[in-house]
Amino acid sequence: MSFTHPIVQQKKDFLMRLKSTIIALLLGLSIISLACSKSGGSASGMSDDDKHKLFQAAAMSGDAQLAVEASQKLGLVDSSGKPSADFEKFSKDHIDWGAKNAAWVQEYADKAKAKEYAKSHMP
Repeated sequence: MSFTHPIVQQKKDFLMRLKSTIIALLLGLSIISLACSKSGGSASGMSDDDKHKLFQAAAMSGDAQLAVEASQKLGLVDSSGKPSADFEKFSKDHIDWGAKNAAWVQEYADKAKAKEYAKSHMP
């Protein structure tokens, strides 16, 4: 019989939820084919931390269109929703970012709060 400390189990559960969020976003991006011809801001001036916050908030918002828009602004998907070359690395980095920023992720776990954050921080 093995014993897993509650904190270790909480971290495992958190990482599983974070991975599930990323998988759900990938699935949503694969299903949604948006012909978004909007020109607009770019995330080139954003810090890596701000990019991860925007990505996380958009994914947690429950709004697939907002998640796609954020991913496009971050350069992670093209206008048809196809992942860019940067998407895989960003996704891997995002898992590490989420583990290091668990308090922020928890603070924006509420869909309405996450959506408001994403909308107000969209480049």
